[in-house]
Amino acid sequence: MIDHDSHVHTAFSTDSDEPMEQMVKQAVRAGLHGITFTDHMDYNFPQAFNQDDTNPAPFTFDLEQYLAQIGRLEKIY
Repeated sequence: MIDHDSHVHTAFSTDSDEPMEQMVKQAVRAGLHGITFTDHMDYNFPQAFNQDDTNPAPFTFDLEQYLAQIGRLEKIY
């Protein structure tokens, strides 16, 4: 039985659009005892990347917002 997922990406990474809280809720529903967020800042991510052709802004990782979100979720869950 798996009781911990040690590799979870959220909307804070370039390769996921799932909100962090949704990942936590799914882990709770699955009966996991814990998850590890492995979101990342891609320093060499192409500045011209435009996944949906509507948002030309380059990807940036907001560490302050990321840590605040984790702190908020720790208190709730």
